Amino acid sequence: MIFVCLGPISKTNFRMKKIVLLLIVGACTALSVVAQPTLTFTTFSTGYSRVIDIRHCNDSRLFMVQQAGKIIICDSLGVQNPTPFIDIAGLCSNPSGQGDERGLLGMAFHPDYKNNGYFYLNYTAFSGGATTIARYSVNSTDSNLADLSSGTIILTIAQPYSNHNGGCLRFGADGYLYIGTGDGGSANDPGNRGQNNTQLLGKMLRIDVDNPQAPLAYGIPSDNPYVTSTTNKKEIWSYGLRNPWKWSFDRIYGDLWIGDVGQNAWEEIDYEPLGTPGGRNYGWRCYEGNVTTSGVSQTGCPTFNSTTAPVAVFSHSATSACSVTGGYIYRGAKHASLYGYYVYTDYCDHRIRLTKNNYDGTFTTYDLGTVGGSGYFVTFGEDYRGELYVAFNTGSTIQIKKIGATGCLPTAAIISLQDTMNLCFGDAYPTLSSIYHPENTYQWLKDGVAINGETSANLATTADGAYTVQVTNSSACSNTSTPMNIITNQLPAVSFSGLDTTICELDAALTLVGNPAGGTFAGTGMNGNIFDPAVATAGLYDISYTYTNAGGCDTAVTQSVEVTVCTGIGAKTNVVGINLFPNPNDCNFTLAFNANVNTSVSLMVTDITGKIVHNENVSSVRGTNQVNLNLSNLQKGFYLLKAADAVGETNKSFIIR
Repeated sequence: MIFVCLGPISKTNFRMKKIVLLLIVGACTALSVVAQPTLTFTTFSTGYSRVIDIRHCNDSRLFMVQQAGKIIICDSLGVQNPTPFIDIAGLCSNPSGQGDERGLLGMAFHPDYKNNGYFYLNYTAFSGGATTIARYSVNSTDSNLADLSSGTIILTIAQPYSNHNGGCLRFGADGYLYIGTGDGGSANDPGNRGQNNTQLLGKMLRIDVDNPQAPLAYGIPSDNPYVTSTTNKKEIWSYGLRNPWKWSFDRIYGDLWIGDVGQNAWEEIDYEPLGTPGGRNYGWRCYEGNVTTSGVSQTGCPTFNSTTAPVAVFSHSATSACSVTGGYIYRGAKHASLYGYYVYTDYCDHRIRLTKNNYDGTFTTYDLGTVGGSGYFVTFGEDYRGELYVAFNTGSTIQIKKIGATGCLPTAAIISLQDTMNLCFGDAYPTLSSIYHPENTYQWLKDGVAINGETSANLATTADGAYTVQVTNSSACSNTSTPMNIITNQLPAVSFSGLDTTICELDAALTLVGNPAGGTFAGTGMNGNIFDPAVATAGLYDISYTYTNAGGCDTAVTQSVEVTVCTGIGAKTNVVGINLFPNPNDCNFTLAFNANVNTSVSLMVTDITGKIVHNENVSSVRGTNQVNLNLSNLQKGFYLLKAADAVGETNKSFIIR
């Protein structure tokens, strides 16, 4: 059975300065069958009891977390260390039977474990059953032993019932510790804890273990959705979860995949791309899978469309499913056919399922059926190279099986969500990386031609082109990646017109025209493509025009403009610039002045008695003005010229002889 989950996706061209992450929300519908990988299961290590988590600390060892409190290390060949890494049996609940959900439930290594030696445990306390998050340190002299005396409790959460304790905890790509909590147990979330953000149960929590904020033993990240709330718990990242029993981050892209255990009808997989803001509501107690929860009051419930729907669901009625066990998305180097698939199962129906993000708004899900032998899959694990494992309960013991896929082709993938990198002129060329394994050899090609000497897993590019990597494994099987196209966007020369270098405050607004059209203007006094000197006021300003092409690259041009206080014939500062000559004169005078405003000037001549003997209006232009003043109708004597414009007026005395 195959389903594809449809939903909106935001996807733009990749630029080296900016990676746009994909935002996907899904709802499921049927799709025709396409090819999917065939999995193999190889016994890797045996002789364990109730393995509940499989972890690594970025080396070849695997840490088998056993529910009763012990963590056992095995090496790369599956050989167990005789002494447990740690044993907290006296601190955590002792699970009483197969369905008991208490005990030591999860482990996470600090991202800087190599230097600080910190790891974190999630367990239900022996006394009272509270969820307990504690930090421990590795032994200072033996990396195969923990320092039991180093335990420091970071956080406790009271559990009203024995079930739905969550248990998984992981560090995200942001360096914060994420903690999945169940809704507190019983059935139908009787305390409405999943939708109540004043409580920590039924949530995904996110805390900063490196920067504690007293009185807490941890800090609250500044971008947590309720960091400023006075009522909601600041630790909450997302909510509406029933029992996120197993979940993981994509080791390459950082996306979060959650297996949230259903109740009576549906199991679901939730998905959160890296970079998604916090505050998502996954719907429980109101919704189970994509349907309204049966037998639960909908009072106070949000609409389904306002919640984040799962990207994959499967029903109890179709098989004997009862409890989803979330897994990992395969990012290993050995199995090309499995690369990019999220692998998970259900504890009761023993069926392996795969879901793939198609990065086009759809998710495709495959039900591979019952595989791997007789028993039950309990939990998945991932080693430091991205290969997958599963803990298999045979009834008498736990076997650790390594998951593979048929076919010998190694993974040949260039790490990117896009198949094209659009560079802008002047950007540095990127370094491309492929999935690495020491048993593989690598050859990079540009435009189908092998690049001499480029035989590592990484390639520092220096030019545009279509790049591929050919990967060959120890069995001489070769596989070639799909091309990564690197394109430098060429931009046209840009310019704009319509802006003078000098303009006065009283001048009319100017309409600017950009070339090519479609760009944006910016600067003081700009409104769209209109420059208004009255808004800018006096001063020197840079006005820019920016043009962005279809590849997301931009270029800009800038011009300076000086807005001055308007000076005309009547401006005080310009009086010395006004001249009436020749003076004295018999009747023909020249009035000369400078102005930086186009306006009308009123000229009025009075005699010594104050009588107006001459009147006329002239127009001034910005710059130097000369006006001929013909006063042949006047007799000789002393006169006064009053010249006035919109700024003010000035007087000049003169003599007609």
